[in-house]
This record gives sequence, structure tokens and C-alpha cells, in this order.
Amino acid sequence: MTTETKPLRGKALMVAVVNQILDKPSCWRQDTWHCGTSHCFGGWAQVLGGRPADEMTVQKDARELLEVDAGEASWLFAGYRSISELHGFVAAKLEGVDYFNRAGFNRAGFNRDGFDRDGFNRAGFNRAGFNRDGLDRDGFNRAGAKLPKLVYVDPTP
Repeated sequence: MTTETKPLRGKALMVAVVNQILDKPSCWRQDTWHCGTSHCFGGWAQVLGGRPADEMTVQKDARELLEVDAGEASWLFAGYRSISELHGFVAAKLEGVDYFNRAGFNRAGFNRDGFDRDGFNRAGFNRAGFNRDGLDRDGFNRAGAKLPKLVYVDPTP
């Protein structure tokens, strides 16, 4: 008597992918579908979902296997996505809550006021008008000091 295992799909597959990444982070590369034994979220979905690792069909396969819409797939498969973001998305799915609205951020990562999770707007400035380097739009830091001018010295005599 053989017991046939049902292929993973939907939320069960999402959980398996996140747990695979957590168990073996060295086998996760979010910036590429498949690279040897490393895979991104979509790549792991394809492999753990029982499909062959194929870069030509991975996006279609993973979206179908994970049972997500095009917007969710685009967000899940983005090369810069962190494991904590992926974990949060799957946890929200398990709770039956929309991850993007739960935290008050849209799919692009901005809240209703136009700021990302780090407090910067789309142009890269915080509410006080300073960028991530601590400079305002005119190049002044918080103390009012401007960046020094650069000087080019021609190396030829």
C-alpha cells in the first residue's frame, strides 16, 4: 500500500517556501530565479510545488502554484525583497488579512502620506526634508553646513 502525497499549493506552499528559506538561508537568492542549489521565492515555489526548475516558466508556474494574483506575484518575486517582508506577507495570508493594507502601506511600499517604512518619500526625503545621507535638497546638512566643493587635479603635468 503506497500513500501518495498531494503536491503543495497555495498557502501550504507559501509556508513551505518561507520555512525552506529560514532553514537554509544560504540556498536563497532573491535576485535570481535559479542559481545552482539556490532559488528565489518564486524559484523555491516552483521546485517545492513539484515542477522542474525552469527559468522560462518559473514566473507562470510559481504564480499558479502559489495561487496569487499578478500584483502579489510581482511583489513576491522582486529581487530586493527581504525575508522579513516575505515572512510578513505569508503570515498575513495565513491570517486572512491583506498584507499591504494591514501595515498601511501600498504595494509600492508607501503609506497614505507618501512615506516608506523608513520615513522617506518617493523622492528620497523624510518629513523634515532630509535624504538618507542627512542632506536637504540644496545639499545642506541638519546643522546648515553645505557639502564642500570637489576639486579635480589633472594628473598630467
